[in-house]
Amino acid sequence: MVRPKHFPNPFPREHQDVLIQDRIWFAPEVRETPFRFMGFEDPSLFGKKGPIALEYCSGNGIWIAAKAEASPDRHFLAVEMKWKRIKRIWSKIQNHSLSNLIGVCGEAFSWTKRFIPDASIDQVYINFPDPWPKKKHTKYRLINSAFLLEVARILQPGGEFTVVTDHIAYSESIIKLLLSSPHFTPLCPDPYFLTEWEGYGSSYFEEIWRNKGLDIRYIPFRRK
Repeated sequence: MVRPKHFPNPFPREHQDVLIQDRIWFAPEVRETPFRFMGFEDPSLFGKKGPIALEYCSGNGIWIAAKAEASPDRHFLAVEMKWKRIKRIWSKIQNHSLSNLIGVCGEAFSWTKRFIPDASIDQVYINFPDPWPKKKHTKYRLINSAFLLEVARILQPGGEFTVVTDHIAYSESIIKLLLSSPHFTPLCPDPYFLTEWEGYGSSYFEEIWRNKGLDIRYIPFRRK
């Protein structure tokens, strides 16, 4: 069995670059050599056409690896900034032979803006994004107006965007942003979220928060 410690780091500590290798897409903020995205059909990525689901804040990859294993005819991208979590995603890809899953090691907004083509993604998911609960830290939240513009840009018309969170205040902020956007329409009536979603799948953070008795909110919207 492959373990995260077996992850083949392609870079010395002092140098990193944009690279797709061994089903991991490395996308540091600063790159030293030119990189041209060849498209999702390139052999270094999926190698063929197919619907693509993208998950931001993938954590250890439990949710998206299960989805990829259950749907071998679909393609999946797992975006995670923390190196130790990318190693865990990589080990799941190797141990379950998930040729339809690519891990992305990079900052979500920057990677999306730099590399992802317009209308190329079918579904976008964000499971338990960091709520940055202190008022002085809300500027660090991933989901803001600029980020939603990028999500709208990469989604195909009719594509779905789903956020899952246990944080009530953050959920209300997300819903307010989505309702004010000209690019999205809700998939469920007021209050625009679900508290149960059969078959959605579970993740590391969902299990933690449910065990603590917290309510989970699923917020599904569609690209107009």
